Amino acid sequence: MAKKDKTTKRHEENIKPDGVLYSHKDFGAKPTQEKKNIDTESQIQLGQMSDPIANKILLDFKKSNINYDYEIVDLEQIKHEEYVGKPIKFVGFVQYISEPYPFTNQFGNNYQRATVYDLVLTDEASEVIEVLPILYNNFKDQLDLIRNERKKLTFYGTIISIDNQMVSKYVFLLTSISGALKSSELLKIKKDDGEKYDNILNSIRNGSTTLRKYIKDKLATNLGIMGLNKAKELSTALDFIILQSFSNGLSQDGRYSYKLHSLVIGPPASGKKLLTKAALFLNLYHFEVQPTAGKITPAGLIGNVVRRGGKIFTNPGILSKASSGVVCIQDYHELAKKASSNFSDVLSKVMEDGEVIDATSSRTRLQAVTSIHLDMNRISHVQRTASTNFYDDLKIPLNIISRFDFIIEIPSDVRRQIDIVTDMIEGKKVFSTSDELANTPEWIKELQYLIETTKEMYPSITADQSISAYVRDKLNSFLEENENYIDLMNTFGSMLTRIEITLEKLQRAIACSEMSTEVTEAHVDEAFKFLSHKLEFLKISTQFLSLIQ
Repeated sequence: MAKKDKTTKRHEENIKPDGVLYSHKDFGAKPTQEKKNIDTESQIQLGQMSDPIANKILLDFKKSNINYDYEIVDLEQIKHEEYVGKPIKFVGFVQYISEPYPFTNQFGNNYQRATVYDLVLTDEASEVIEVLPILYNNFKDQLDLIRNERKKLTFYGTIISIDNQMVSKYVFLLTSISGALKSSELLKIKKDDGEKYDNILNSIRNGSTTLRKYIKDKLATNLGIMGLNKAKELSTALDFIILQSFSNGLSQDGRYSYKLHSLVIGPPASGKKLLTKAALFLNLYHFEVQPTAGKITPAGLIGNVVRRGGKIFTNPGILSKASSGVVCIQDYHELAKKASSNFSDVLSKVMEDGEVIDATSSRTRLQAVTSIHLDMNRISHVQRTASTNFYDDLKIPLNIISRFDFIIEIPSDVRRQIDIVTDMIEGKKVFSTSDELANTPEWIKELQYLIETTKEMYPSITADQSISAYVRDKLNSFLEENENYIDLMNTFGSMLTRIEITLEKLQRAIACSEMSTEVTEAHVDEAFKFLSHKLEFLKISTQFLSLIQ
């Protein structure tokens, strides 16, 4: 086998102008000579590299990393020499975690054995990078969490470039792990803009307007929306989409997701696309799914597992990547036509539990605290059909429909549709990767910053006993006003529980959007107004129950 050509830009025999110049004196004593002064994890990592330049970068970085200000990056942009040795951080997932294996370290005549893991990380754009081996004792708590559940995390460290006789590649030196970064930080807002947006929040807090009204006016202005005053249902749905962006997190006991979910039904050209665009613009993490053949599968939603070299790698799906944001599925009626689809079961798990389970990988759980927004036509809106019963017209099981927190049907009205003009922003769609966020229109960044900052300022919403009593009394009266609501309780065995959870989620989101840490009676009253749209829709559906039994 021919010997590898060693004249690369990282060797002083042939340094390129854009490379980094090193000389032998930069390296000081050889690592083997100062072995007793190097920690066990570094010993393991140095042994993996066998590259004097990489060794020096690693040791220099570890000596002073506690003083570093880490730059937010994407993996795609940092596999270059200019990032080698620089403190960086990114949000992503653990794609692969090895079985633990032993490593023996020698100190003179003594030996020390430690437990080691190998990791492979992926960011939200699905870019992948290997991690230098890590010591179990240094990451014990984080590794325990990773093994139990795959979720978004923030990884801190630097890039190391390795160029030895065996391999040339970029790897990640991992120094610490934390929960996902604050969304407002990921937006990379300039200091002056951040101060301007904070002043807007202060003005709103002092009563100049409400935050949701400010957002709705901003959407209307920048999207060129006209005619909302003639489209009551569309306007109400837009109000909910704005409220949905303020929903966040899991219940205190972790049993259910606080994210709000929406289902909008209406004929073509009724403004449903407007709602999807608004949801995408208001959520930092977001994905838009087109239900065409080959573009959406359960694996694409949940994630999948691949085997490479005898190792199992987990690739998170879009429901996990959009965690703390929203996944929008347009024209869901097209997806529902697929007889073999089991998308409803996938969505049900996310809507209730805030997670998905990949059954192909020993039932790996992936966190997905994600809002679901579906828009769809009735089948009778888009094709002639002999059957127009409720189930055949929607193709969504009633038990799944009942899990949506907000359901509204926009009626067919040709004159009103002509009056509603939406002039959408031209250009590429907005997604959640940082390089694309750099091209996001300023007004969208502003709205995302206002929403994410507000959620961070008001993460904990409480309701005292008087509010709980008020909710119970109002719910009893609400149900007794119409016997058909009582029928709903009989139709769906867990409907009352779902209604109570929906009310809790709505109250929390409303309070947060109004910059309040406590739920008030006014918040409860507004929550019931949104709930009424769902109950009215479900009330109609019960008469068709016999058709699907």
